[in-house]
Amino acid sequence: MLIRALILVLATLSLVSPATAKPWNVIDLGGLRTDQICMRSAELTFRSVLAEFGATRLRATSWVTYADGVAEDHDALISCNYAGLSGARATLVVHSTGRPIDAHLLSRRITAIFEEHAAKVTQVWRESLN
Repeated sequence: MLIRALILVLATLSLVSPATAKPWNVIDLGGLRTDQICMRSAELTFRSVLAEFGATRLRATSWVTYADGVAEDHDALISCNYAGLSGARATLVVHSTGRPIDAHLLSRRITAIFEEHAAKVTQVWRESLN
């Protein structure tokens, strides 16, 4: 519960402060139709990140997907928070022990990868409805 509260605080701070504050980057990835689409997109995103940058460990809970040791100096997570009738709200949090510019660039790359996977997973979901 403490982790969920921390994520919500960081997400709120991202709306009122620059997202590149040291050592955290918090990015609102937007809304998705279902929690399952969000979590599947997060999983695929971190598998792509693992292939591109390397990571020491990937893990997931029912609403958060984690990647530890991304490009050695960064830990990242994507939370998929329930947003009522709107579906799910995705938030990316990157913590860095390295240079802030590296964390910012990594955050932007993870965001782009997530957007690609979310579009594909959403399209598959839409096709399954027909």
